[in-house]
Amino acid sequence: MKNHPFKQLSLKNGLISYVDKSNAEKIIARQQLERTYIRNGIVYAIKADFLKKQKKLLGEKSGCLVIDREIVNIDTEDDFKRLSEILKK
Repeated sequence: MKNHPFKQLSLKNGLISYVDKSNAEKIIARQQLERTYIRNGIVYAIKADFLKKQKKLLGEKSGCLVIDREIVNIDTEDDFKRLSEILKK
């Protein structure tokens, strides 16, 4: 819950503020926030027809598989090192 959208901040001209200013005054304890998910990009199953017409990944009837373990996208050498550390555990 540390990455919840209501807790996200932005930095502009050296000043920090909430990204979603409409909820800035309503911020509650993180334990009370609704669970959110971060797209990891492991797999997408999309009909080409939908993608061509809608030009987006999510439709009104999109679903997902929640992976409840640590995921590492290997894009950099640091990512590879992080994966090595996880595999040692």
